[in-house]
Amino acid sequence: MRTSRTLAVSTIAGLLLASFAQVANAEGRYGTEQKVREFTSNSQQSHAISDFAQRMKERYNINIDQSEYQVQADSTGISILPRPDSEIAKKYNSAGQSAAPKKSPAAADPNTFAGPTFNVKPPSLQEINSAKKLKPASTQAEPNWFPTECWSRAYMKFFGLDEDLAWADSCHVLGWLPPTNGRGNYMYRMWSTCSTTPEATGKVTLTECGVQDLITTPNAAWVDWAPRADAQIGTCGTFGYAITIGAITGSWSFPACDTIKIDKHNPDVYFKSWWSGRASGKNRSTEMAISFTVPETVGVSGDPRISTSVEICRPGPLGDPCEDTQ
Repeated sequence: MRTSRTLAVSTIAGLLLASFAQVANAEGRYGTEQKVREFTSNSQQSHAISDFAQRMKERYNINIDQSEYQVQADSTGISILPRPDSEIAKKYNSAGQSAAPKKSPAAADPNTFAGPTFNVKPPSLQEINSAKKLKPASTQAEPNWFPTECWSRAYMKFFGLDEDLAWADSCHVLGWLPPTNGRGNYMYRMWSTCSTTPEATGKVTLTECGVQDLITTPNAAWVDWAPRADAQIGTCGTFGYAITIGAITGSWSFPACDTIKIDKHNPDVYFKSWWSGRASGKNRSTEMAISFTVPETVGVSGDPRISTSVEICRPGPLGDPCEDTQ
């Protein structure tokens, strides 16, 4: 992060990933078709959710059930979240948590908005036996995935600016494998795409787009994580990553630019991955995946968050013109 005045405007953080063309097609729906501050009536909120569903389909090939989502507004922007009574919220026991900021647990970044937390039960004996019968742990190609849960955040009113500034679209998914040696086995992925709006051009520039999660289950233990280390990407291209647990390896890729950084804590199962650079009106993305174990008889709880930071542009010989890194 640069040393000039920086604002962390962080927010709530598919299995099929988008091409660059799909990403480009999904750009700019915030701040172009409608103003953030205008999302007040039912029709405007429906329009926002419809745009969100279209972006998820174009970018990640994920089909969103629009009836399961709601718009929540606060003093700095809006969030699009699963409704508390939605099937997706029930699956994760997330209850459509509010986008209002709250202090993160000790291991996590305090400058974030909370995402939909999860608190799931361990798989039942029937589910475990069914998984073993259909996909033995030694040959199983995929975990037993929960549905992919997505959400979105749009920002306004920072540094005295009162207009649409930036947005972030985010998703996560949890998967389990049959337990071994008294430990439950899990994989978790999280990803986000962020951008400033056309209205923010020349006023602010995007400097961070990050995802993070802290597994809050007691006695959780690390197995694997990705990205494995900071990566100097340079010119935008495809970045691949993979994790393993037992005999299973999951691998994915996403459109990455500039620098991808990571932060991993021990012994806490806490991990963060973020894009770092400068971009105005351009989509920037990051992803992460972790595998871990917990005691077989308990479920899994997590505290996912996403960070989206911007800096003010100050043109002139002594200012900062917010030039893109590429």
